[in-house]
Amino acid sequence: NRAVAKTLTGGDMFYYNLQDSIKTVEMNKKMFPELTDNDYIIYATRNFEAAYEIEVATNTRIFFDLVGFNVQTGEKITNNGYLKITNSDDSSSTLKTSVSIINKNNLEIDNISITQTTDDSAIVNESKLKLTDSLVQGKNGYGVSNTGNGTIELDEETIIKATNNYGIYNGAQNFRLTNGTVYGIYNSGTMVIDETANLTYQTLKTKNKRQ
Repeated sequence: NRAVAKTLTGGDMFYYNLQDSIKTVEMNKKMFPELTDNDYIIYATRNFEAAYEIEVATNTRIFFDLVGFNVQTGEKITNNGYLKITNSDDSSSTLKTSVSIINKNNLEIDNISITQTTDDSAIVNESKLKLTDSLVQGKNGYGVSNTGNGTIELDEETIIKATNNYGIYNGAQNFRLTNGTVYGIYNSGTMVIDETANLTYQTLKTKNKRQ
């Protein structure tokens, strides 16, 4: 079976394209609004490469569980709704990207390593980003580029860094970093850094303050 993903609600359904599984879940959740977040979770079924764009529509909630598998993407991932990428398995999972993950609404990453292989930032966040027990690593771009009205929530186990750049670029106003480990911030907006956050080094401008 060369399927890359499956859903379990209403019986096992296998998909050979991750975007097809997302569209199916979006359609079914619109047709059956009584479905809960535990219905139509998308599970990876093997290591695979997605050499196509992936998009989550507005007003849709998508849950993708890597269950210990690794995924490589060749085009951008755009989230316009709610997208949670998680790993429920005891072994590690890596999402290796060559084009940025673009978040325009609500993105959660849990127990995943995201590694960028090009000059793009690993994640471009324009809205709400939550990272738990995860690693986000850029290469020549930033780990996270935070713009617009972007907010980032980290837990103490999360690390954001880049091989040849700052972990975070912040161009947003009133950005607050309260937790996690960040290897460098380049800031052109305004931000507050709490003492609970761990910064290895930082580039700060006059509008910034640390509490």
